Amino acid sequence: MILLIEDEPALQEVTCEYLRALGHIVLVASSGEQAVEIVAKQNEKISVLITDISLPGISGQEVVERLRVREPLLKVIYISGFSEESAKLDRAAEATSIYLQKPFSLRSLGEKIRKLFDEA
Repeated sequence: MILLIEDEPALQEVTCEYLRALGHIVLVASSGEQAVEIVAKQNEKISVLITDISLPGISGQEVVERLRVREPLLKVIYISGFSEESAKLDRAAEATSIYLQKPFSLRSLGEKIRKLFDEA
C-alpha cells in the first residue's frame, strides 16, 4: 500500500491514477495532518510513503518522523520542486528514502518505487 501526500490537485490525481494502473493500492492525502490521520485509522501497513517536502501545515519530513515512530523502516520517496530541500533531509534515513526532483516523469517515479520494493 502506498500513501501519497501531494497538495497540488492535478499532480495528485495523475500520480494516483498512474500508481493504481501499476497495480498499487493508493491512499491519498492533501496535507501532512491528513496523512497522519489516515495512517492512524489504517490497519494495513503502508509500504511506501510518497510525500512532497513542502506541504501546508506540517512538512513532509515532519510527517515521516511521526510515522517512523510507528514504522521505523518506512520507505519514503521525498519529492520537491526545490533542489536545496534535498539538503535538509535526514541523512540517517537514506537507506530507506529516496529524493525525486520535480518535475519528474511518472516512469521515473515507478522506477523509484520498484527500487524501494526490491530492496525490501
